[in-house]
Amino acid sequence: MEQELTELREQIRSLQAANEQLMQQSSASSRDSLNQPVSSINAPPPVPFTRVMYVPRERKCRRFCGDLDSTSSIEDWIEEAEACIGDDSWTVRERVAFLLDHLGGEARMEIKLRAAAERQTPELIFKVLRSMYGAKQTFVQLQKGFYDRKQREGESLIEFSHALISLMDSILVSSPHGVPNADQVLRDQFVEQVKDVALKRELKRFVRQTPHCTLIDVRSEAIRWNEEGKGEAIPPAAQLWCNAAQGRVTESPRPNESTELREIKELLKHQQAQIDEITKRLDDLKPSSNEPSVPLTRPNGSRRCLRCNKLGHIARYCRQQWPVDSGSRSAGGTTRGTPVEEIDECASPVVTSQETEIGIEGLKTSRLVCPTVVQRLIGKCPTVTIQMGGVPVLCLLDTGSMVTTITETFFDQCFRQLAPDALKKCGWLQLRAANGLNIPYVGYFEIDVNVLGQILPKQGVLVVKDPENIDMSKKKELVPGLLGMNIIGQCYNNLFEEHGSALFSVLQVRRAETGWKDALLQCQRTSDPFGPGYIGQVRVQAKHPVQIPAGTMRLVTAYCPKTFSNVATLFEPLGGDGSGGFPAGILISPALLQSSQTTICVPVVNVSTETVYLPARAKLGSLIKVEMVNQSDQEISFKENLQGSVSEIVIQCQMSASVSNHSELERVELSGLSEAEREVVKHLLHKYQDVFAKDDGDLGCTTLIEHHIPLLDNVPVRQRHRRIPPSQWEAVKAHIKQLLESQVIRESCSPYSSPIVLVKKKDGSLRMCVDYRQLNARTRKDAYPLPRIEESLDALTGARWFSTLDLASGYNQVPVAEADRSKTAFCTPFGLFEFLRMPFGLCNGPSTFQRLMERIFGDQSFQSLLLYLDDVIIFSTTVEQHLQRLELVLSRLRQQNLKVKLSKCCFFCPKVRYLGHVVSAAGVSTDPEKIAAVVNWKQPQTLQELRSFLGFASYYRRFVKGFSRIAEPLNALVAEVIRGQKTKRPKVNLGDRWVKACEDAFQTLKVALTSAPVLAYADFSKSFILEIDASFQGLGAVLSQEYKGKCRPVAYASRGLRPAERNMRNYSSMKLEFVALKWAVAEKFREYLLGNKCTVYTDNNPLSHLQTAKLGALEQRWVNQLAEFDLDIKYRPGRNNGNADSLSRQSSTPLVELASIAVVPEQIRQSVTDQGQVCRVNKVSVFPRPLKENLGVLQEADPVIGRFLPAFMMTMAIRGWSELQG
Repeated sequence: MEQELTELREQIRSLQAANEQLMQQSSASSRDSLNQPVSSINAPPPVPFTRVMYVPRERKCRRFCGDLDSTSSIEDWIEEAEACIGDDSWTVRERVAFLLDHLGGEARMEIKLRAAAERQTPELIFKVLRSMYGAKQTFVQLQKGFYDRKQREGESLIEFSHALISLMDSILVSSPHGVPNADQVLRDQFVEQVKDVALKRELKRFVRQTPHCTLIDVRSEAIRWNEEGKGEAIPPAAQLWCNAAQGRVTESPRPNESTELREIKELLKHQQAQIDEITKRLDDLKPSSNEPSVPLTRPNGSRRCLRCNKLGHIARYCRQQWPVDSGSRSAGGTTRGTPVEEIDECASPVVTSQETEIGIEGLKTSRLVCPTVVQRLIGKCPTVTIQMGGVPVLCLLDTGSMVTTITETFFDQCFRQLAPDALKKCGWLQLRAANGLNIPYVGYFEIDVNVLGQILPKQGVLVVKDPENIDMSKKKELVPGLLGMNIIGQCYNNLFEEHGSALFSVLQVRRAETGWKDALLQCQRTSDPFGPGYIGQVRVQAKHPVQIPAGTMRLVTAYCPKTFSNVATLFEPLGGDGSGGFPAGILISPALLQSSQTTICVPVVNVSTETVYLPARAKLGSLIKVEMVNQSDQEISFKENLQGSVSEIVIQCQMSASVSNHSELERVELSGLSEAEREVVKHLLHKYQDVFAKDDGDLGCTTLIEHHIPLLDNVPVRQRHRRIPPSQWEAVKAHIKQLLESQVIRESCSPYSSPIVLVKKKDGSLRMCVDYRQLNARTRKDAYPLPRIEESLDALTGARWFSTLDLASGYNQVPVAEADRSKTAFCTPFGLFEFLRMPFGLCNGPSTFQRLMERIFGDQSFQSLLLYLDDVIIFSTTVEQHLQRLELVLSRLRQQNLKVKLSKCCFFCPKVRYLGHVVSAAGVSTDPEKIAAVVNWKQPQTLQELRSFLGFASYYRRFVKGFSRIAEPLNALVAEVIRGQKTKRPKVNLGDRWVKACEDAFQTLKVALTSAPVLAYADFSKSFILEIDASFQGLGAVLSQEYKGKCRPVAYASRGLRPAERNMRNYSSMKLEFVALKWAVAEKFREYLLGNKCTVYTDNNPLSHLQTAKLGALEQRWVNQLAEFDLDIKYRPGRNNGNADSLSRQSSTPLVELASIAVVPEQIRQSVTDQGQVCRVNKVSVFPRPLKENLGVLQEADPVIGRFLPAFMMTMAIRGWSELQG
């Protein structure tokens, strides 16, 4: 390609030279023609000549090797490439060659290794590159980034609009039709996120006046409004300085220079002239080296020189030098006692000190400043040594800095070789100093930091540029790092979480370098300036001093903040020990007190032998808000001591088992883990113990969603309450009291009213439910879907560890919208109440709760957990991965203020129960606890009981071979009863309709459910095996996969034939097999087989030749339905196709006793009778089978067949059939 470009350039140059030569000749000939006389000879007219010359432009496109940074993207490179190959004169092959020449590294290798069909055109190559290096964010994440984008500090309107347009382009590339009215959305986002409030108000007015305006129109209006709002420009300072200068620069500015640039140049020239003049004046005033220019003594002899300590002159005129201290260097590597130079008073003083790590530079003269002035001007900064990735770094400890920095030189010396690619760019961050000037920096990197024994992983450190205009010798003395609040604050948080307020007594803090304690105290004041739970101060409520007699205790009335009245508070006296700041003999102890309106009673004890007076409005202490764990079990009383006059406070607090979950967390079953892993898991559970409910009344309440009850009309639903036996009154009262205390319900004055129903639980206790059937009938239904259980279970492929979480009364943790709370009102004999939280029994309750769970865990659903209402199952392949996923779930539950019931949770189990199934690493099976009820299931007597049994059995039909054939008699009985009854009476007795076939089917289903196999998880990275078979009894299919050399079933499927399919004239055996194939592939197992390779086995040989067979119109339509699947149909004889064959041919009728002439061995008869299955003849090899040539003789000798054999032969002769042989 380079050679071709060189040749093209040479051609262009030669053509240009030829053109110039032709133009010269043309001009010369035109001059000659003008000088010559006009000839009368008729010369032939000139032939018009047009020369079209195509000069290809030089195409420039950078080489793309697959490495992207924050400033470029694959779309930028594609845009450059499209601009280069957009010429119509290029062929497709040339364009592809151009793209390949401008690809390198892994990008070129990726295109080269792709199939030829994927790299034939530039569009295909761009598609591959976009899939590899395009945006990895989902459509939702891109939308969130767009709507969260605001105008940043210092960002212009044009830059902000460009950022929004770029984000919208990314969204439209991800989903071209995902954002309707994208231009309007882009315009509105620009208007809403503009930083200037006044400008935002003007732009909204502009949009209302011109509703069809675009982002460009709005931006132009914003820029115009900004320019008009500035008014007349203020003359710059440079111009004022120049006008005030004595001399002006007469050099005329160049016309292309801006006014501001000219002013700055004039200012610099004027300043330089002033500096030259001052320097010249200083040189004139300097004394010579041998003789001072002024006398050493002054008339005033009382003056003492601070330099030589002699009278008669001052330090300014002293010839001696300042004494230099040869002290050692500080921890920061600086020299102590270094003198600081001074400039003349006529110039602006600029101090230079090596004691400061910044190195303040200025003008230097031979005159020096007194060290005491330097001490008053410049202080010392504490320096500490920390570990960054194992490298010791000396840093300034700066609690006023938000970031941690190191110099570029230090980074190159210590970290560049360890991680060459560690430095990252962050153009979105702007550093500013305290004076408002920007601090230039190179980038940032993340590294583990060791501070005070705390390992802080992946802390961000900025790399700043080295100070300019500093000597190399001074650079070595500078402290390379600055430790900011991002690391100091994280260190404090870790120490406080581990040690609490006692962190200052920890050994590593007490032995820390100077400055660490002050920094940690600053963190404490910043995080909680008044201490945790601080409410306010308590003062004596009296206009006169309060008398406390000797040896007595008195309740002193004090006042507290009004906003915190009527709450339980903890009183902390001044000083903490009860004696700080009070008169001698007064002792005040911490106490748990109850405020009443605006006052509080504080017990004050006088332990002295004299009467003491408390001053009026004296400060007694402070109030701290406390959480009442169990108010009903707590009693505060004051008892008088009989032996003395001093009363004592008795606080009785009976801590119940529900106060803390510590003991329950210790008893969590973790038998499948090692001892070290158990400790890690228990530490994690203790860390989030507030997520687990302490008792039935400990409920959370989320603010992420509210439940609404949209009605079809506004007519209130009103019902009378139902009578309750007096023996159940106490249970109802207790339940209502608990709901009131938990703030789940409140008293109501609603026009709505629904009755309550008492339901007995498994343990015999009563549960109060509300009958919302009439309210649900008039509610507009929410169509939010619930997950399909089969689809959810398929996501557990490869999982080995499982944890299940069950929310404590999950519905009661979702608030009801204020406008809809009156609709939930229910009536009892004890009053009318309404729900503040979502109650059970509302038709839209499951949809609301599922929507809540999807909002919280939607990004993890089917990847690390499964959601079904309040049941959450977390799965993983390793323990470490499970710990991360469990902590993520618990942290989000804490963030949304949701509580989990610990007694219903399981952690780190190899096998758990989930939605009536048992899931493990081996697969999914039926839950034995649920199936145990089937063993003792009584024979259904009514239609309702029969439907209940069939509904329960159908839930596990994927585990039962030939379920439809087994249950056919029962389904037929249901249909027969429904057809025979005139009204819908579900309790109609079955009576004589329950025949032996129904009983056999009933018992067979019970046996099949209790002995169901373990089904394997579907592994979508492997191919599937599908076995199908069809008969005039039904259709059957078995989906399986190979696992470790064995074929394991994934799911069973079967169904009966429809009336049209039972007609042999409409459906032949081959057509029936085709029906089974189409039903199994395109309907039953479509989700498994679509996009995956599948091998289909059938015992119908013609079905394996569908591609070449002559088919009718119906069969052709079925073939089109199967065309989207990757199927390999193979023939397998029926004797080898046992699984599917048994599903389609399994008999639901009782065994028929064989004729007496048939000889059947007793062992086979007994085996067939015990198993309840039909014995197939081709499976039995012990039956007596006579030879074919002897069959005719035996038929004639048979007493039964021999009688009608002549008539049969005569009939065949009349019809013209051939002679029967054998």
